[in-house]
Amino acid sequence: LVTDSQYVMKGMTEWMPAWKRRGWRTADKKPVKNVDLWQRLDAALAAHDVEWEWVRGHSG
Repeated sequence: LVTDSQYVMKGMTEWMPAWKRRGWRTADKKPVKNVDLWQRLDAALAAHDVEWEWVRGHSG
């Protein structure tokens, strides 16, 4: 999956596993923002083997 959003890519590949372990809480125990959207992404991608690639977005 190719994206220009480092936020989404890091959320899915780095942060989400920890959020799920903590019951959808951040490291400082606050609720994850937009948790409903993150959970929908998680469910949509669960049945797929996804490789993430970041590309620079359009400038200007």
